[in-house]
Amino acid sequence: MFFLFFFCFFETVIEIHDEILGLTEGLKDYNLTSMGYLESVLNYIRNDRHCPTFESKLAYLVFSCVKFHPFFDENKRTAVYLAIHFLKLNDKPINNDCEKFFEPLVLDIATDKIGKE
Repeated sequence: MFFLFFFCFFETVIEIHDEILGLTEGLKDYNLTSMGYLESVLNYIRNDRHCPTFESKLAYLVFSCVKFHPFFDENKRTAVYLAIHFLKLNDKPINNDCEKFFEPLVLDIATDKIGKE
């Protein structure tokens, strides 16, 4: 069975992050090398051989945003809202608790309690 997924553009990720910074007054700067890694991930998850399921694409995206640390500030929060954005893009059901669901997962990724696999 073939599924069509919608993906985030690199510019959208930056917009999401910058919007968060506008609310939190965090540091607005980027790690250029890690930004390159994140951009590569956005392309990598488009390939169904690498990430065959929606869940694997979402997991890889969130994990990479947290672990590559592409931004100087608000990487974990950006990963949470990037996950929600990806769910919305693909018409997946979300509710008011979606943010609360992702926050502990993102913290567990950041503290190495959850790995990429």
